[in-house]
Amino acid sequence: MVEEVEKEKKRKGLRLVSRKPNRKMLGKWKKLDDADNYEKKYPNREIEALRQVLGVALETAIGDDPSLDGIPLPAFFRHSIDYVESHGLTLEGIYRVSCPKTRLDELEKKVNEGAPLNFVEAHEAAGLIKRFLRQLPEPLLSCDFEMAVQDCSCDWREVCQCAVRSKIREMLRHIGRPQYYLLGYLFLHVQDVINMSSENKMGIHALGLLFQTVLEMSRQLVCYLIVNASGRLSSDSQRVIQGEMIGIRYFLGSMKFSHKSSRLSLVFRFVSVPGSAQHG
Repeated sequence: MVEEVEKEKKRKGLRLVSRKPNRKMLGKWKKLDDADNYEKKYPNREIEALRQVLGVALETAIGDDPSLDGIPLPAFFRHSIDYVESHGLTLEGIYRVSCPKTRLDELEKKVNEGAPLNFVEAHEAAGLIKRFLRQLPEPLLSCDFEMAVQDCSCDWREVCQCAVRSKIREMLRHIGRPQYYLLGYLFLHVQDVINMSSENKMGIHALGLLFQTVLEMSRQLVCYLIVNASGRLSSDSQRVIQGEMIGIRYFLGSMKFSHKSSRLSLVFRFVSVPGSAQHG
């Protein structure tokens, strides 16, 4: 009798949810959910694989999540940077305070699905930025940049004026446009964080150590990029840097950059954006 009732329930699109033992009851039933109905209607249909934006080559991430204005960066990355710029520059411990892994997993899933990102706080956006950078399969800069930095004989407080300058100029001509723009967005953003270090407590010492791990670069090269990404570091920040990092020399060259403009103006003083026709 029970078996016949169960068969009849299943035929009508119902399924057994639970049955308490030793009781004369047929169990509680409920309608099949949408997923069950879909699988029943299309039993042999393959579920379309999600696109992947994190954990893949930068070029692949851009292809799956392109910026509508043509800037060669994933749209979610720029949105995350802008969110920290707007809501996190004065937040104590920004980039140092970790976002819960479960929340980052949820945000990563949204990125892969192309769903809107609704951050609750800036630590979430900063955590997603770090996860994206940490999962890049290829380094942004080669080991040649590490060696070039070590050869620089200039005062680390100033933009490099020695022979290393022309060497770096030539090397930068050969990096990809996505890598070039990513470096510009990231390190100019880091300068903005440092300029608010009196409130967020994140100076170059903390950020250099943090991004050394995230980017798998030497701390010397990371700080090199931070100090020389542009001339936008405030005088107060420069004094803090001198107190923290005396004895280390850095270099990258100045950039002109706007986070929130629809068009990015990113220009090294000594080299054009890779792929462009004219030199800066």
